[in-house]
Amino acid sequence: MNRRERVFQLIEGGDVPNRDYVPGAFFLHFGGEHSLGEPAVQKHAEFFEATGMDFVKIQYERALPKQPIESPADWDRVKPLAEEYFDPQLVVVRRLVERLKPIAPVIVTLYSPFMCAGHFATHQLL
Repeated sequence: MNRRERVFQLIEGGDVPNRDYVPGAFFLHFGGEHSLGEPAVQKHAEFFEATGMDFVKIQYERALPKQPIESPADWDRVKPLAEEYFDPQLVVVRRLVERLKPIAPVIVTLYSPFMCAGHFATHQLL
């Protein structure tokens, strides 16, 4: 039974070998040249394989562009980002899912509105 099968079997409440085992993982940002593209794919896979984690966690590495947020009323002026803005991150997601989904669950970071606010506005305003 591989990590993916074991995790999903536990979620579904089925019998699995070594039932006293609790699946786990921990995550970090790789930064620099390992943020996007093939270097990000390689670094995530390397980290996953080296640590023996039960999940693959894909970090979100795109900084959202600053928006003109100076007061709560300014939220009406926040411009949606073009779909193409997310393409570099989606390439990393696609490649890691293709590569690692057969052996482990893959989890992708999605930003909450609060996290987006942290990118759009100043810390003083938040």
